[in-house]
Amino acid sequence: MDTGNPDRPGRLARIAVLLALVALNLLVATAVQAGMDPVKTGEIPELESDEGLLVVAVDTTTPIAGVYMRKDGSVMKASVLKKIEAGRSSRLMRLPAGRYGWHSVSTDFGSRFELADDPEFYFDVRPGTITYGGDLVYRPYSLFRATIHSVNHALAALDWLESEHPQLYAHYSFTYSGHYPDPFPAFYKKFRGEPGSVAKAPSAWPAPPVPDRLPLSPKVLWQQDHVGLVALNPGGDLLAIQTRLEGKEAWAVDLIDLVAGESQRVARSDVAFEGIEWSGSNTLLLSLKANDLAFNALNGQDPDQIVTVVHVIRDEKGTLGWQGSSIPRRGRILDVLAEDPDHVLFATLGLGGDLHVYKIDISTLKTIRKFNPEKQKALNRDGRGEFWWFADGVGNLRVAFSRMEGDLVMSIPEDSKLVEILRLKGDSDLTPVSLSYDGNTIFALSDKDREQRDLVEFDIATKRITRTVYSKPGIDIVSAILDSRRAPIGVRYHESGRLVNDYFQNHDRHLAVMMRKAFPGLSVSVIDRSTDSRQLILWVEGGDTPPKIYHLDTGLHKAALLEDTMPWLAATPLAPSHLVKATSKDGLQIEAFLTLPEGKDKRPLIVLPHGGPIGVSDTLRFDRDTQFLASLGYAVLRVNYRGSDGFGKTFREAGYGKFGTAIEDDIDAALNVALADFPLDSRRMCMLGFSYGGYSALIAAARWPDRFRCVASVSGVSDRILFYTASDGGRTAQGRANLEKVLGDPKTQQAEMIGTSPLYRVREIKVPVMLAHGLEDQRVDYEHSRRMKRMLDMVGRPPVGFVFPGEGHGIENLDNLDKLWTGIAGFLEQNLRADGVPKPDVSAAAH
Repeated sequence: MDTGNPDRPGRLARIAVLLALVALNLLVATAVQAGMDPVKTGEIPELESDEGLLVVAVDTTTPIAGVYMRKDGSVMKASVLKKIEAGRSSRLMRLPAGRYGWHSVSTDFGSRFELADDPEFYFDVRPGTITYGGDLVYRPYSLFRATIHSVNHALAALDWLESEHPQLYAHYSFTYSGHYPDPFPAFYKKFRGEPGSVAKAPSAWPAPPVPDRLPLSPKVLWQQDHVGLVALNPGGDLLAIQTRLEGKEAWAVDLIDLVAGESQRVARSDVAFEGIEWSGSNTLLLSLKANDLAFNALNGQDPDQIVTVVHVIRDEKGTLGWQGSSIPRRGRILDVLAEDPDHVLFATLGLGGDLHVYKIDISTLKTIRKFNPEKQKALNRDGRGEFWWFADGVGNLRVAFSRMEGDLVMSIPEDSKLVEILRLKGDSDLTPVSLSYDGNTIFALSDKDREQRDLVEFDIATKRITRTVYSKPGIDIVSAILDSRRAPIGVRYHESGRLVNDYFQNHDRHLAVMMRKAFPGLSVSVIDRSTDSRQLILWVEGGDTPPKIYHLDTGLHKAALLEDTMPWLAATPLAPSHLVKATSKDGLQIEAFLTLPEGKDKRPLIVLPHGGPIGVSDTLRFDRDTQFLASLGYAVLRVNYRGSDGFGKTFREAGYGKFGTAIEDDIDAALNVALADFPLDSRRMCMLGFSYGGYSALIAAARWPDRFRCVASVSGVSDRILFYTASDGGRTAQGRANLEKVLGDPKTQQAEMIGTSPLYRVREIKVPVMLAHGLEDQRVDYEHSRRMKRMLDMVGRPPVGFVFPGEGHGIENLDNLDKLWTGIAGFLEQNLRADGVPKPDVSAAAH
C-alpha cells in the first residue's frame, strides 16, 4: 500500500498515512466483525436460517503467525487462527452461508502468502449444517518459500469436532465441501450405530510381531547403492564415477584412467552429486544441489545447483592431475557444446526469478571466476516465464519450455518474443526427448493416433509429427539411445521382462549381439560411450543379479567389471524369476513373473501387485522387495495387469476405470496359472502392495474373503472417492480432468466407487490386515489409512502397522525401511505358518 510520497512531507501527508493505516486495520477485521463468530467449547449457538457452522483446520510443520479467510465478494478478511503452533489446529466458526476462501497466511518472519486469487482455496458453506472445506496444509521449504494446499482430512475433523463440540456433532449433519462429494462422514456416523460396530476413538497403532528369523537384513538390502553417477569422456580414456564411501553418508567422485588402470579422487561431498558430465575430454562438470547443504536451506536459498568445473591435466609422463573452481553463481548446466568444449550453456535465475541463460567460458580457472551475470548479456534476453531451453549443437537457444495453467508449453524465439509451437497437457501423448543438432527437429516419444508409444520426429516449422523413427507393434518404447550429436541411433524397450537395446545400424546391432552373448539372460544397457563407440560403459542386471557396471572395449571384445552397485549382496543367494503367461476373463493376455526360492516343499506365496496402476510395470530387473520376501522362503508373484506400461496403448487404456474389477481379475488369472504350474501352497498366501498395490490387496480381501491368509497395504488407497480430494493429482483443474479420464467421475459413478472401495466393504474383510503410511504422503494421503484403521477397529479386527512422520508416498529413511520390512516379515511369519495356526502375537512396542 502507498502510504504517501516521502518527497512531500507535511500534515496532509501524515493524515493520509494515518487514514491508510486505519483502512488497513479495517480490512484485517476480527472474525466477529467479518461475520465469522468463533464457537467456544460447550457453546450451543442458535443458528439463523441463513447461517451455518464451519470447521477451520490448519496443518503446519512450523509455527505461523496467522491465517485469514474471506467471504467471496467481500473486501474484508477475517483472522480465523492466530499464533498457530506446529501440528494441527482447529476452530469452529458460526457464519452466514455462502462461498468462502482462504485469503492469506502470515509467517512469524513477516512474509505473507496470498491465496485469495486461487480458486482451489474456495468452498461453500451451507446453512444449517457443519461444513468442512479441508485442512489448509502449510509446508515451508525455506524462510520465505512454502507449498500450501487444501486436503480432505474429514475423519480428523470429525474426531476434533466430537471431542470439542460433541452436542453440535450429534445435532447437525457434517458435510465436506470440495470439488467432489465425500460420502464417508455420513457413512461413518451411520455405521457407528449399526449392530456389531463398536465406536472407537483414535488409538495407537499396534506393531506387527517381531520375526523369529531375518536372513537378509532390510538395513543391508535397502542401503543406498554404492554407485551413483557415471560419465565417460568423449575420448574414451577417462571415466568419472561417483561412489558412496563405505560406512559413511558421504560421496566421492573418482577419476579412472581406463588405459593405465589407475584412479584418483577429485571430489568429496556429504551429499550426492546431482550431475556429472564432460565438456570435451579434459573438463569435468560436477553439479551439487545447493539446498542439500544445511546452510543454504536455512537461509532460504533457491533450490539450484553449485557447479564445479574440474580441469584434468596430464604431465609429460602421462600422470593425471587436476584443478577445479566453482562457477560463482548457482544454476544448472543447460548444455555442453560438442564442438566447443571451452564453453557451456549455463542457466541461472535473475533477481526477478526469471531464467537467464549464458554462454560461459570455462577454459581456465580465471575465466570461470570472472563470470558475472550482471555484466554479461543473457542469450535469452529478458526471461519470459520459461524454465528451460533446448539448444542446437552450436549453442543457439531454439525451443523454450514454460508452464501455463498447468500445461507444458513449447515455444520458439521470433522477433524478441516467444511463439508457441506445442502445448502439452498433463495427460499428453508426446514426450520430448532431444533436439536435433541443427535445431529444426524435436525427437519425441508419442502414442498419438498410434497403437503403441513410438519414437517420432516433430518438425518445428510445420508444428507436427512428420516421421516415425521407430515403431514395434504392441510394444511401448522406454527411451531413445542417442549419439554424441543427439541423434537417435536406437531405442530401449522391455520384452518378456528384459530390457532390449534395438539399434538402427548394423555396426551397433553387432555391439548389441556382443553384449547379449557376454551377459546371457540379463538386461544390458549402454549408459555412456566414447565418440568413436569403441569404449562402452555398460549397466548389467537381472532379477537375481544386482546392477553392475562394466567397461567394454569393443575392439578387444573384452568386458571388465568396474563397480558393483550392491557389493554387500555378493555372497547372498538370490532367487530366480520365471515368466508366467495367463488369459484373463475377457480374453486379455497377461504377463507375470514368479520368483521362486529354493525349497523341497510347496512354497508359500506373496502376491505383490505393482503401483500405478496406469503406466507402471514390473520387469525382470533387480527388485529389492521381491528378493527380501524370497529370502524369507516366500515365492513372489508380480503381475503386469491391464493398464501396465510396455504393452501398447490399447492394453494401457484397458485399465482405465477398472480398479477393483478387471485389474484384479487379471491378477487372479495369473495367480491361477502360477498355482497350477509351480510348486506353490495355495493354502498359505498373502497379498502385499504399495500404493495401488495396497489398494489391490485390500479389495482382494473383500472380493475373495477365503483366498488369502492376510493382506498388507503400504501407502495404499482405501477410499476411491477420497483420492480425488486428498492427493496431489486433484489440486488443479487439469489434474482432476486427468483423474476423471483414468479413474472415473465420483459425481456420476459414486455407487460404483463405493462398491470398489475397501473402506465401505470392511465387514467383508475377514483376514488379518497390516497398514503402513507416511504422514507426508502427497499422492495417497494418510487419511486413507486413518479411515481404514478406524473402520477395522470398529468391526473388531484392528490392524497392525506403522505411521511414519516425515515420510512421503515412498518410505525412504533407512531406519524406517528397516522397521517396515521387519514388521512385514513378522506379520507374514505370524499368518503363513505351515500348520495354519497363527503365531502368538508377540508384538513390538506400539507405534
